[in-house]
Amino acid sequence: MKGVWFALLLSAWSAQTFAQSGRMLGRVLDENNNPLPAVTIYVANNAFAQAAITNVRGYFTLLSLPVGRYTVKALKRGLPLWEKQVTVSPATLRLDINLRQSPVEFAAKQDKTKPLPKPKAVSKTKTEKSESPKAEDLETAQSKATEPTTPVSADKEPDAKEEAETKTVSDEDIAKDEGLAQSFQDAKAVEASDLAKVDAKPEIVGGIETINRKIIYPEAARAKNLQGGVVARVSVDLNGNPTKVVVLKSTDPMFSEEVFRVLSEDVKFKPATLNGKPVASAAVIYVEFKLD
Repeated sequence: MKGVWFALLLSAWSAQTFAQSGRMLGRVLDENNNPLPAVTIYVANNAFAQAAITNVRGYFTLLSLPVGRYTVKALKRGLPLWEKQVTVSPATLRLDINLRQSPVEFAAKQDKTKPLPKPKAVSKTKTEKSESPKAEDLETAQSKATEPTTPVSADKEPDAKEEAETKTVSDEDIAKDEGLAQSFQDAKAVEASDLAKVDAKPEIVGGIETINRKIIYPEAARAKNLQGGVVARVSVDLNGNPTKVVVLKSTDPMFSEEVFRVLSEDVKFKPATLNGKPVASAAVIYVEFKLD
C-alpha cells in the first residue's frame, strides 16, 4: 500500500514539475535590422542548460524551460557576445535581440588595410567517443559560470543588452506574427522528432575527431586545473544541421558553453535515417575535457 501511495505522490510531483515550465521565443537582428540566421541562443542556470539556433529569418524558440532565473547569451562568430539575465515563469516570454558589430570590427571594415587582431593560440582538448561519462568527472559540478570576456574599447557603444526587454505574449500574439508562429511550430516538431524511432541516429561528419579539432579549452578552467565532461543531446534536422542542444550533464558551465559553440557553429552531421530516407532526430554526445 505504501508503494502505491509513493507512486501516486511521485506521479503528482512529476506532473507538477513538468507543468512548472515556460517558453522563450524571439528574433535576432543586426544593427541594420536585418535578420541574423545561425545565431546560438544559449539559456543556462546552475541546474539547466539549453540552446537553439536561429533560422534563416532570425527567429528562435525554446520550449519546456523550467521556471527560474537564467543567463541568456547570443553567440555568433564575428559578432560580440550578447548577454542578459531573464526570469522564466510558467508563461511565454518574447525576447528580441539586436547584435551590433564591435568597434574593432567596424573600424577594420572602414580601413581594410588594417587586419583584425589575431586571437592567441590555445591548446585543444582530447575527446572520446560517445559513452557514459566517468562519475568522478561529473560529480564536481561548479555552482557558477565564469564571467565572459568581451573586448573593451574607449569608444565602445552602449551594450545592446540594455535595449532588449522581455515581455509576456499569448498564443494569439504568436499567431499574429507569421515568422514567430512558424518558429514555434518548428520547435514543437523538433521535440517530437527527438522521441521518434529511427533506423540510424545522426552522426558527426568526420567523427568525434572533428570536435577534438574545434574545441578550445576554456582558459579559466585551465587556470583552475578543472577537468570533466559534458553530455549533450543534439537535435539534427534532415539536412544534417543542428537545431537544438540540451546539456544533460556537465562538470562546469564553462565546458557547456564551449560545447554549445562547437556543436552549433563548427560541426556538420549526417542526418538520421528511417527506411533509407533522411529524417530529423537526436543524438547523445559525450565530450571530455582533459588537461595534457
